[in-house]
Amino acid sequence: MSILRSVDSKKIIKCEYKTQPHDLSCTHDRRPRITVGFENIYEEFYRAELRLYLDDEIVEFQSSDNLQINYLPEKDLEYGEHKVKLVIPDRKNGEFHIKWMFYVTDKNKKYNIYYGNPHSHTSYSDGKETPTDAFEYARGNGLDFMMISDHVGRLLKNNFSYDNSISFHGCKYPKWEMTKLEAEHINLKYDDFVAIAGYELSTVFWGHINIMNCDDLVNKKKFMIKDMIQWIHSHEDILLAVNHPYKRAGTLKCDSPFNKSILLYEYGNGCPPRIYKRCEERYYKALDDGWIFGPINGQDNHDSNWGDAENLTGVLLENLTKEELIAAMKMRRVFSTESKTLRLSFKIDGYWMGSIINVKVGERLRAEIDTEDKVVDIEKVQLISNGGVVVHEHNFGESGIFKCIVDITTAEENTWYLVKVFMKDDKVGISSPVFLKYNGI
Repeated sequence: MSILRSVDSKKIIKCEYKTQPHDLSCTHDRRPRITVGFENIYEEFYRAELRLYLDDEIVEFQSSDNLQINYLPEKDLEYGEHKVKLVIPDRKNGEFHIKWMFYVTDKNKKYNIYYGNPHSHTSYSDGKETPTDAFEYARGNGLDFMMISDHVGRLLKNNFSYDNSISFHGCKYPKWEMTKLEAEHINLKYDDFVAIAGYELSTVFWGHINIMNCDDLVNKKKFMIKDMIQWIHSHEDILLAVNHPYKRAGTLKCDSPFNKSILLYEYGNGCPPRIYKRCEERYYKALDDGWIFGPINGQDNHDSNWGDAENLTGVLLENLTKEELIAAMKMRRVFSTESKTLRLSFKIDGYWMGSIINVKVGERLRAEIDTEDKVVDIEKVQLISNGGVVVHEHNFGESGIFKCIVDITTAEENTWYLVKVFMKDDKVGISSPVFLKYNGI
């Protein structure tokens, strides 16, 4: 059951509806049919004054007796993000809005693979040295990007644990401001490395999470669910990652109000001298529960060893810029790897890993798997779906390259597919899934 909130009176109502294309989904169709179908409708809605907007421009639509809204664009849409809003007036309670977005993607788009570490610490919390030292060290280790994610509890303190001579006149959180400035300095200095300033936040609902793409610092050491809901409403562009989930006994229900912002899941965490751990079963369970997560791998450095370990996150993007990197991570075009040299490519019907695609039950799809590692031998590749069930498996001897196409038939019990790569020395790589949303309109 969906929840709608009046933008005027703040009244909340329950209303079951479905949108097409599905929210956050991808399509190659540059003139996709845009639809809202209601299974039940609130009686006070004033149907005669419904308004539909595409990319902030009002468009003319058709509606049926059962209040199904249909719109077909008159011209090709541009590649990229498109926002839809249906405005539903209510004479008593004001307007209710149904908002969603989808992506028109280029089937022929090619990407490069860049490697980095989205979880690390410095002396600004409980690590070593400065963010500048960490960024320089990671770049020297061949990484393409890294995020500093020091703990909020330490960043809230107005003193520096590393260099007490640094201060900002009138600045409430000098360590956080300094982290951002140091990241900006590195990004101006190099065009082959991206530095990201983020932070790690403790929550009561899912342990620790990383927050990136946000200039503001959370002003609490630990967040409740209501705190996070309020924060996300005022910071819609932020990107969240679940950290070391094995430390948390439970999980958060997928019907939470902020499941559009928590997009990444730390499949692997740690580096020497700390223990490295995977979280595969919990990751599969989260996917089965309906979460749309891409798997990442964070070193969670607390020593001066940024990038020394092999476990990294691979990201697919055209050019190495901060803006493209964040956008690719939001699209979950990522994979977790325990080899610095693993190249992993996975598509279904031309849609890159991380995509949400609109399908029908019984539809035939083609999964394309392309992996390569010129240093570490690949021993086995699996195509995996719900429940961790292996749909296809290929074993082979010493080889650094694997390519294949697997035909699959869609069924409602299969809502995601991903690729797992087994390498020598018990190393593994996990692709982001391609997520299947079944058309119900």
